[in-house]
Amino acid sequence: MRRVDPIALPPIRATASSQAIVSLLIAAAALICYWNTRGFEFVRWDDTGYVIGNPLVTGNGGLKSIWLDVFREKPAKLYYPLVWTSYWIEYQFFQASPAGYHVVQMVLHALASVAIFLAIISLGAPLLAATTAGLLFAVHPINVASVAWIAERKNTLSAIFFWCSLFAYVRFRRSGGIWRYIAAIAAFQFSLFAKTACVVLAPILLVTDRLLDGKWTARALARTSPFFGLALTMGLLTASAESQNRKSGEPLEWLLRPFVAAASLVHYVVKTIVPVDLVPVYQRWPESLSEPRYWIASAAVTVACALFWRFRRSLAPLAWWSIAVFLLALGPVLGLIQFNFLQFSFVSDHFVYFGLPGLLLIAGLVLEDVAGAPAQPESEASHAISYQNPGMRRRAAWTVLVTIAAILGWLTIRQNRIWRNPESFWTYTLDHNPDCVAGAFNLGNFYYERNDFESAMPRYAMAARIDPEMIIYQRACARCSRQLGRVDEAIVHYAKAIENHARKKSRGVNDRIEYANYLLSLDRAADALREYEAVLKLQPNHQAAARGAEQAKARQR
Repeated sequence: MRRVDPIALPPIRATASSQAIVSLLIAAAALICYWNTRGFEFVRWDDTGYVIGNPLVTGNGGLKSIWLDVFREKPAKLYYPLVWTSYWIEYQFFQASPAGYHVVQMVLHALASVAIFLAIISLGAPLLAATTAGLLFAVHPINVASVAWIAERKNTLSAIFFWCSLFAYVRFRRSGGIWRYIAAIAAFQFSLFAKTACVVLAPILLVTDRLLDGKWTARALARTSPFFGLALTMGLLTASAESQNRKSGEPLEWLLRPFVAAASLVHYVVKTIVPVDLVPVYQRWPESLSEPRYWIASAAVTVACALFWRFRRSLAPLAWWSIAVFLLALGPVLGLIQFNFLQFSFVSDHFVYFGLPGLLLIAGLVLEDVAGAPAQPESEASHAISYQNPGMRRRAAWTVLVTIAAILGWLTIRQNRIWRNPESFWTYTLDHNPDCVAGAFNLGNFYYERNDFESAMPRYAMAARIDPEMIIYQRACARCSRQLGRVDEAIVHYAKAIENHARKKSRGVNDRIEYANYLLSLDRAADALREYEAVLKLQPNHQAAARGAEQAKARQR
């Protein structure tokens, strides 16, 4: 691997000074767009659980526990040691204050945007095209779900190593040096330590070798084999960990999955081009082939594939590479493979974080093509015009890029405000997705913690209506009803929670004890005794149940 193989790419077209200036501008644009997030709170959806509620971050185990105690307890069962390490370091400085975590998020996003620009430049892309990809990625509002959401540290942190790995690999192919190859492997491993979905880089590197060599080769497979090995290892490790942390949600029917994938692809393309009505949790599409969306999207994907095949020889190799990056990066989250988030929605803005540069590079290549020099002039008059046109067209292209970036940046600043606090976040989500059970429940929690039980109750009731078999929703309704003095409602919801435990064949000891204690407080000793005895049948040595049973018997005497 010390020998430099000939490659089909053009040389790097931008000077080092141009790359440095553009990198600074991209980073500045990212920081400006997300500057207003520094005063935001946690939205209390995974973010508090990942940071201040994470024993690996706040406990005494330190880095040893983060890297070695893989399957200890939630959320440690999600093996993202680099993410937990970043939170752990920040926790030493910021404790429970979200401001510092938000600042780190925007800085990481800025660095990821620069890494994208440099990686694409290393492929020989024109400066305008690479700048388009990096700059628009930095300011695009679809990325708000990855940057303003502290829980998506997985995206912002892993993306830096992801694109640095690609950059180092291409530099290795251009200039040789085993250290560049080792650096690419090391960066890839660190990206996997932050997010296992980065396994997609392995096939992307194989496609990159196809771009570099102009053909598929056995040497490319040999060069990328360490990446595939690491991807397989980390994929199996994470699958094993998450299998122990699986949440509710029935798997999609296999027949439906290709249609969901097609609809998801169309959704991401449309939201990239027209980034309006972006929602943290989109409405979940019906699980039925009678849904028109699936057939329209499938037809659109089929037509697009036919057109690409028809004009395949007209497309530049870098354009094909961009399409491959977009498709490969989105592959794991299109619904073809079952994963936990599908219980809420089939699509999410933060899923497109790694595929977005591919789409944006296509836009950059189109802009570069429009800005290209016209044909050779044939007369003095046309020569005089063409002498000015290339510069004018190029300036116009840069103006268009800056204008688009400014519009997207303005939309991003507006979109950020949705993530200001849990109330704004979940209220906006429910306005656009009334059946969002996570929104109803978490907004109820927000009000409950502030002792606003009147506002919390309808949200809890909504969650219980949407998913009546979820035990925590029934329990929340029962507790809130107790605070409001609604005895009958509290008893009904406690009873439903107990029924759900029985239906799911879980013991529900704590819920039974809580329910029994409540009944005892109402002087319903016979009903309370029944619940205590049910607990004692499950756990004969349960001391709280035994004491409660004695008290219930004493009151009956």
